[in-house]
Amino acid sequence: MGRASNTYMLPESAFTSPAELERLDKVNTALTVFFNGKLSFAPIEDTQPRRILELGCGSGAWAIDAASNFSKAEVIAVDINPIPPRPLPKNLTFMKLNLLKPLPFKKCSFDIIHARMVMMHLPQVEEVLQRVFDLLRPGGYIILEDPDNEDLNDEGIPRGPVGKEHLSTILNTLMQSLGAQPCIGRDHKKILESSGYFDDITVKKVCIPITPVEEAKKGSPEAKLGHSWKESWKTLAEALPARYSDQGLTKDVVNTFLTTIDDPNSHIVTALYFSWGRKKL
Repeated sequence: MGRASNTYMLPESAFTSPAELERLDKVNTALTVFFNGKLSFAPIEDTQPRRILELGCGSGAWAIDAASNFSKAEVIAVDINPIPPRPLPKNLTFMKLNLLKPLPFKKCSFDIIHARMVMMHLPQVEEVLQRVFDLLRPGGYIILEDPDNEDLNDEGIPRGPVGKEHLSTILNTLMQSLGAQPCIGRDHKKILESSGYFDDITVKKVCIPITPVEEAKKGSPEAKLGHSWKESWKTLAEALPARYSDQGLTKDVVNTFLTTIDDPNSHIVTALYFSWGRKKL
């Protein structure tokens, strides 16, 4: 989960802060557990990729896992900010690149391309992805993982923000005003289908509980992921007022949000989309 444009909501000073890097690593760990120890839901474990590209690599956690799992593959991780100093596998290379510009790779040169919580921060997502699709070899996999942040709502209530003064509503509006698409997850299927590149497309929508849930759900994979997602939201929320108080993301809004998601009587869920497509042969 990395940064690729100025629509990323945290201040630039947070990009290399220990707290943000720890948050990104914890999210990667939680998702790996949710995937039963795999890199994703996509059926790539038995493939023999030669080259793997991760877009917006953030802390580098997923790219490191990919390089370790596919030790014979060349893994390239790109982000607009460097990976923090940490041990990297020999088959992993980092490149500082802006996803809003053409990438310096040959067409059809990657077997797997992965993007986690990155497309939601970009303007002109479809244009970016069209360029990315060109980089994928026939038979290769594109893997997209994004939320639908408008689906953060009270359980049982139809889709929609939980309220005009709710942190997620204000944040979504602000991101959209900057050109970002915080609800891009719901559009994965349309984007993949309309590209004409893929003959095997899967979109898996997962609803996870953010607030405390009934005892019967506490041991479920969705509830465990929801707990990690809540902790990630809390870390993000606490950093927002310093930059966006004038746009409505005040300390009072954040404090109300933090109280709500820790309230045992609240039932807030959110939607994550895990999508992949196999490029036509």
